[in-house]
Amino acid sequence: MNCVACGMELRADSFRLAENIGDCWPVCSACRASLGVAAASGRSALQRRLYTAGRNLSHCDACGREGDLEYHFIRPAATGGRPESRNLLVLCPGCHDQVHAGAQIRPRKTVTFRKRN
Repeated sequence: MNCVACGMELRADSFRLAENIGDCWPVCSACRASLGVAAASGRSALQRRLYTAGRNLSHCDACGREGDLEYHFIRPAATGGRPESRNLLVLCPGCHDQVHAGAQIRPRKTVTFRKRN
């Protein structure tokens, strides 16, 4: 696994092990410092932002599958993407792998929003 900003090799074996910026687009500590706060959002912060925006966190945005879900930045933080609801997809591991392999996955009709009381 390499830093998406500078290409330096990182220790983690998989983008799923990266603690910062969700599940993908790993950034080394030097690039994280130069990019600022946008590149240092943990999974819990991403989950809070999505939940606050009314997003459904229990189904894959692409196929609707339930279970272990991951967060995917549409525009990577390393290239200026912000950790906000419209720049994030909630994907199952299979759909997430397809996106990183170059597949064009479109969210189901619209991104699912949960009902607010």
